[in-house]
Amino acid sequence: MLSKLTSRWWLLLVPVLFAAHVAEEAPGYVRWFNAIVPGQPIPEAGFLAAQLTPFLAAAFLGLAAAVTGSRWAGLILMLWCSHFLFANAIYHLVASVVLLTFSPGLVTGTIFYLPFFWWLTGWVRARGVALWVVVLLVFFASLPALLQTYMVVFERRRFY
Repeated sequence: MLSKLTSRWWLLLVPVLFAAHVAEEAPGYVRWFNAIVPGQPIPEAGFLAAQLTPFLAAAFLGLAAAVTGSRWAGLILMLWCSHFLFANAIYHLVASVVLLTFSPGLVTGTIFYLPFFWWLTGWVRARGVALWVVVLLVFFASLPALLQTYMVVFERRRFY
């Protein structure tokens, strides 16, 4: 019982992991992106400001899931994390391997996002959600970000 009660407080790590990832990306991600994708460069000035809304969503969803421990709160958090954590980690991994360059965000994406996401899907499954449902939801929630990965890494074009 105690392990079930305390395990849900790990969900409060979501905004912490997100902030750590942004801190890794902030010094060089925009410069890196502009170097690999030709055309109109994205401005560096608004990078941190653009992270505020996803950070607040991470904090709210992580807190809601931790406080309630409910299956629905966990599913919603998992959907959000599928896009912002899981697919983002895949983006940095694929970009670094295919482009043979270090993608700022690779370290936190790999050592924080992937293990936490694996744990989160297990936490959701422990609340009675079937594996096929988790796989389907993760696939569809991460698909837009995975398509962005393809466009940036393989076509060298922007997604916005």
